[in-house]
Amino acid sequence: RIISLFRTLVLSMFMAMLPDAAYPAGKGTSTIRLMPGTALATDARVLDSGRAGPVALIIGGIHGDEPAGMAAAKRLASMTPTRGKLIVLPVANRPAAESAVRSPYHLQDLNRAFPGRKTGTDTEQLAAAIIGLVARYRPAVVLDLHEAGADADPGGREVENTLILSEEGRAAEMALDVLEALNPTRGDQPFSYLSGAPAGSLNREVSRRFGIPVITVETSRRDPLPRRVDTQIDIVTRVLGDLGMLEGGGQ
Repeated sequence: RIISLFRTLVLSMFMAMLPDAAYPAGKGTSTIRLMPGTALATDARVLDSGRAGPVALIIGGIHGDEPAGMAAAKRLASMTPTRGKLIVLPVANRPAAESAVRSPYHLQDLNRAFPGRKTGTDTEQLAAAIIGLVARYRPAVVLDLHEAGADADPGGREVENTLILSEEGRAAEMALDVLEALNPTRGDQPFSYLSGAPAGSLNREVSRRFGIPVITVETSRRDPLPRRVDTQIDIVTRVLGDLGMLEGGGQ
């Protein structure tokens, strides 16, 4: 219990270091607020290169006790693609992130609530708002940033250091390109991949409803936080490079 309380305190302090105003104002940047005027309000950053090209959507913080994805998304929200648009939702589930828990006691697991309902529970409304963002921009790929192996998710160790692929779209092709480049740098901790995702997850519902490839990134909580953040960013930038959205391709 003491360890759990300490972890909650550390994660809460970590979230406090990631202010909403952390993004530089720049040409072609804008903000979309989801769930405005509610306790679940959260901002998505739209980074427009001004050049024709694909759209990519990056989401962090669906679970509030997975800080690496949120930190990685915050950093990615400060970059601008060289082609197309990059949309970043760094903290999808703000109440969970502020409490440093997978899901607050008064909310459902957001990653089992998709596609949500506009008139449903608070969690279902948030899920519907995120789906609305997908429907509005129809991205070429969705990257959903997670971590596995947390105490609150004991079954998660089965998916540590994996890319979970949707059944539709180019997800497998993108993931194999990433793994081919990434794993030689991972030593004895290579990434693997799995296909399919649970009902109600962002991965499954977006891919099935829109035919959009989705890659869920699951770093291992047993790695140091800085390494997890760097790994998340590395994977995302490799996918963006594969789409031709970054100068010179991925890392």
